[in-house]
Amino acid sequence: DGGAEDQFLVKVSFLQIYKERVFDLLNPAAVASANSAGVGSTFGASDEGAAGLRLRWDASRRGFFVENLFEFECSDAEEVLQHYATGLRHKQVAPTGMNAQSSRSHTI
Repeated sequence: DGGAEDQFLVKVSFLQIYKERVFDLLNPAAVASANSAGVGSTFGASDEGAAGLRLRWDASRRGFFVENLFEFECSDAEEVLQHYATGLRHKQVAPTGMNAQSSRSHTI
C-alpha cells in the first residue's frame, strides 16, 4: 500500500444536562463557579445561580454545538479515560425515592 499511514485526531469533551441547563464536566473553573454559587459539591440540587452553557446552531456545518465547552486532544486511550474519570467526579448525582445514586440528568 505504498506506506501511507492513516492519521487521526481524537478530541474529548464531557457535558451534563441537568435541570434544563448544560454544564461542562471538564472545565475546573465551571465546577468551582458552580460550587461557589451554592450548587453543592457537583452542581448540586440547589442550582440557583448556576448559569450553564449555551447550545448554538452552526449554519455552515449544519449542526449544533455547545458554546465554550472544553475540548481536549488525546494521544491515547488512557488519556481519554482520565478525562472521563474527571467528568464523572464532577457529575451531579442525588438520591431519589427509587435510586440512591440517580443522576436525574443526561451526560454526553
